[in-house]
Amino acid sequence: SDPSTMFCCLFRFFAFKLTEQQLSTLLEHPTSPYARAAGLLYVRIAVEPKLVWKWTEGYLLDDEEFSHTADPKARRMSVGEFAEM
Repeated sequence: SDPSTMFCCLFRFFAFKLTEQQLSTLLEHPTSPYARAAGLLYVRIAVEPKLVWKWTEGYLLDDEEFSHTADPKARRMSVGEFAEM
């Protein structure tokens, strides 16, 4: 099957090797929970394990909800729940 848009974006982030400022901008996006979720995925995969908490702790209480799957029947998830996964 085709890769999701989110994983295509993540691939580009890896290819360009996001700077700390770019990652901060992504994580602090004021209107898009999808941008924040992409930033959190990038942190999980690309950031040194000892630095993951530093990057994710501020998002655990983010209660903005989004659809984390293409399944229309799936329960929506908050960015904070996504950060905990």
